[in-house]
Amino acid sequence: MDKKKKIAVIASRFPYPLNKGDKLRLYHQIRYLSQYFEIHLHAINEENISLSDQKTVRDFCASVTNYKLNTIQKAIGVGRSILKGEPIQVGYFFSSTIKNKIKKRLKNNAIDLVYCQLSRTAGYGLTFDGPVIFDYQDCFSKNYERAYKYASGLKKWFYKREWKSMQHFEERIHHDFVAKTIISDFDKDSLPFESDTVKVVPNGVDPNFYAPRFEEKKIDVLFSGNLNYQPNTDAALLIIEKLYPLLKENNKQIQIGIAGNTKNQKIIQAANENIHIVTNVKDMREEYAKAKIYIAPLFTGAGLQNKLLEAMSMGIACIATPITNLSLQAVPDKEILIADSIEAFAHSIVQLLQQLTFREQIAEAGQKFVHKNYSWDGANEKLKCLMESYL
Repeated sequence: MDKKKKIAVIASRFPYPLNKGDKLRLYHQIRYLSQYFEIHLHAINEENISLSDQKTVRDFCASVTNYKLNTIQKAIGVGRSILKGEPIQVGYFFSSTIKNKIKKRLKNNAIDLVYCQLSRTAGYGLTFDGPVIFDYQDCFSKNYERAYKYASGLKKWFYKREWKSMQHFEERIHHDFVAKTIISDFDKDSLPFESDTVKVVPNGVDPNFYAPRFEEKKIDVLFSGNLNYQPNTDAALLIIEKLYPLLKENNKQIQIGIAGNTKNQKIIQAANENIHIVTNVKDMREEYAKAKIYIAPLFTGAGLQNKLLEAMSMGIACIATPITNLSLQAVPDKEILIADSIEAFAHSIVQLLQQLTFREQIAEAGQKFVHKNYSWDGANEKLKCLMESYL
């Protein structure tokens, strides 16, 4: 039996628990790739990782090294990014001390190939002399461009800076690394350069884990996600401040669920007899199982939304914005409903609540769509083949 090739994975977060999209993606990639390669994980962290969470990932890895970013390192990194005209988030996660430690360990472990996730890790990947595959995940410059269009005041200035600097950084990455991957065709086409050589490696969903549960549907409308992430924060506040009043005009007993980690007091304090805020989600499937309809009123942000894949897999009728469906590519009015305004969301929600047969048809078609098109094994086999072509 041939000895497994050694792959170093560099991430800007430890890939567990699965409470953020980048962590979910990387966890399933590591789990799959560990069958074929010897995995050495290097994770830059802002927080302490519990031993149980570490063990979950260590079971798939030959070694796991965590690097804790301190306040001084983050401040120096941000200052560095400002001086160099690079995106703030790139500088925030970069430390010369950590870079040197990673460089040394890559050499000591005789690594054959490096896999970097997100622009935040680019500076670390450049320390390796061999082949490096870089995962853009989403087109972040497009994300910032949308945020700029919806922002005002100082935020508008900040998002414009990040949009333009990220465009330049994404193009630099294209030239600096031997191979690149991204989450969807839409994100690929949104990159600020000719992207024919960028490979699409989508996310997936586990249909056995996210399977329908036949429980009482106490929640009419559900939204979920990392509510500390600005596009999700904006969506939650839009539901609370704009969508809820419209829905209550039609149904005074409407029950709305908003689930996800957050410290935002406007969201937390919005809880009442109609709006249920869950900030400590143990198992997202429990929240999905209570819902009749799942909505994704995201007007900023980019990339494939895992929450839609999960909700659709569990047999829940979904409503999303046009930009959200650009990456998903579900068929409107058959597999998903599309709404381009809060008024359109309200109209579609009322329609689905009043028409049970139509709601069930959308739910069933959506479930079949994600099970056919979004398999973790299928997606990760593409990544495996790409890695093998450079080994």
